[in-house]
Amino acid sequence: MSIFAATHSVLSTQALTDFVSSKYAIEKIQHMVFFQAGLNDTYVINTINRKYILRVYRKNWRTLSDIQCEIELLLHLANKNIAVANPVAGNDKQYIYPVNATEGLRHIVLFDYAEGTPPDYDRAAAIDASLYGSTMARMHNALDDFSTIQSRFKIDLEHLIDTPLITIRPFLQDRPDDLAYINQLTKELKARFNELPTQSLSYGFCHGDMNSGNVHIKDKLLTLFDFDCCGESYQAYDLAIFNWGLRMNKFADNNWTCFLEAYQDERNLSPADRNTIPLFTTIRHIWHIGLHTQLSSDRGRNWLDDRYFDEQIAFLKNCMNELK
Repeated sequence: MSIFAATHSVLSTQALTDFVSSKYAIEKIQHMVFFQAGLNDTYVINTINRKYILRVYRKNWRTLSDIQCEIELLLHLANKNIAVANPVAGNDKQYIYPVNATEGLRHIVLFDYAEGTPPDYDRAAAIDASLYGSTMARMHNALDDFSTIQSRFKIDLEHLIDTPLITIRPFLQDRPDDLAYINQLTKELKARFNELPTQSLSYGFCHGDMNSGNVHIKDKLLTLFDFDCCGESYQAYDLAIFNWGLRMNKFADNNWTCFLEAYQDERNLSPADRNTIPLFTTIRHIWHIGLHTQLSSDRGRNWLDDRYFDEQIAFLKNCMNELK
């Protein structure tokens, strides 16, 4: 009997334990758990003395060159003394291993575990938000001289607006007013972007997803991880993601003030860069909705209901009110 086709499979923890044990010179694995099905599949590995993160990339999510670029960027940052969850090389000095899953070729990368806990913006704004701001600025400073021969997608309007719209629009066919709003909104966002003095904006590699879920803090050290969305863009986009995360979670405005002041203590932020942040915050949310609709093919779509879109459209309208 032939194997039935699948769009996405969850790899066995036992099979992965055997695979990792054969490829990496790490202590004996005591426990491995399937931690999260997100943009990729994430497993947590425990040995006697250490923890690791195993990422299994989704099929056709990132090219091999994309992943190689991500690895090079992480090694570059680590060499610049930026705290990141480092990739771990295997016995043959390779960082990326292909596996043949039911749905086709996927890739595996092992990372050090980022010790600590997520930022606490309710009780420790002046400390955690400031630490986040200074760390992001130092990361941008360190990336100023990063270069690679690998090809990597750019975080441009095609990536942030055009591609997400392809998967958003089918979900709004029964909501014609919202569909018309999204179509008009994205035209306006593009027009506003095209009016920017782009030659005056800081441009380079960005983390691409610097929300509070991708950093851990321990002993006043903030460690960055999950650079799966990194790419070249206007670096104000990274700052906008932090702003977007605060707004999404309804954290107090003093978090943003602390973050911004700490960033500017480490790196110059021109008025032109700062003025783009509200625009990029709104554009970020288009990408966010598109990510959910895109992943619905193998993550399910039952939660992408009227309540979901009511909340997302309301968020976009609030963002636009601040742009006017």
